[in-house]
Amino acid sequence: MGLGGQAHIANRSQGAIERYRPYFDNGPFGIQTPLEDWVKATPSSVGSPQQVIEDTLHFQ
Repeated sequence: MGLGGQAHIANRSQGAIERYRPYFDNGPFGIQTPLEDWVKATPSSVGSPQQVIEDTLHFQ
């Protein structure tokens, strides 16, 4: 079994969320969950380099 996710990295986590939000909100999958909740509950990582590293290690 495999587990995949996306990552969007910026120098600051807030900047990453702001830049990724339009792609997430208008994506083809019709996800109704807020971006911040989605990132917490899935292997998708949006944030600073350190935050993405920590998220990746959490799902390892």
